Amino acid sequence: GLDFFAFNALFPYPSDFDTENFAESRPLQLAFSVTTSLDSWKYRKRARRAAGDCCLSNGARYPNRPDQFVGHYRSHFMSSERMYLLEKYLPSPGCAFSFAGRKHASTLDELRAMMALAHAKNIALKLFVSPSHARQWEVVASAGLWAQWQQWKRELVRINGEEAARAGRNPFPLWDFSGYNAITTEAVPREGDLQTRMRWYSDSSHYVPALGRVILDKMFAQPVSASNIASSIPDDFGVLLTPATLDTQLAAIRRGHDEYRATHPADVAEIAGVAAEAAHRKYCAASAR
Repeated sequence: GLDFFAFNALFPYPSDFDTENFAESRPLQLAFSVTTSLDSWKYRKRARRAAGDCCLSNGARYPNRPDQFVGHYRSHFMSSERMYLLEKYLPSPGCAFSFAGRKHASTLDELRAMMALAHAKNIALKLFVSPSHARQWEVVASAGLWAQWQQWKRELVRINGEEAARAGRNPFPLWDFSGYNAITTEAVPREGDLQTRMRWYSDSSHYVPALGRVILDKMFAQPVSASNIASSIPDDFGVLLTPATLDTQLAAIRRGHDEYRATHPADVAEIAGVAAEAAHRKYCAASAR
């Protein structure tokens, strides 16, 4: 999956990210690492925790329960949207978005290198843009990044084609599930509604496993595996992005955005309020831009 925010070269690495982990000698170093041994001990300790807390017996966290957000979907959506505005799309201190940073190579070049490696190693790479909720794309627009988001897709298609030509192969399948349709515009219940359970989403950027399975079925050219939801999947859910389909898909998304804004004024106003709050709270250093 390709996340737009992850292509922001100004997005800071997590504190535990270490580029040395990609060195060929790293597995041997980790085998004798005190830190690795400590992490393993913590994992084993977590794995022995009694049932009923945060984690499964193997140490993994429990997935979200289907009913976990009933009654407060809307506040959960807003919390996620606030986080994206504060931390991901325009992170402090620069509060900007760029495919290239002062200390980083272009994130698009990193994608290019991954594609080149996949061609060289005969890896059947499949790429997709997730079907985030329509509110997420309104967050992108409220951050002033709509044009960059659209340009990002153009760059994905361009690089995919160039690397395929360089390798003498077909481009990798590149799917776009980010359009506006009956799934991605699912109504978000009002706060306090204890009766309505969302079918497809837990927040603006995260969808439920059932939709993930639909994505996989589509990408691998399989019938929708769950027959009880097959009739709910729009025919245009998922479009292969190629030079021939790109402009049509981008135009359809622009129309969908305009229609969503016209038909969901309360959601749009709510996100505008979250964006204003985030802008007020965020520290932006002009010199860091």
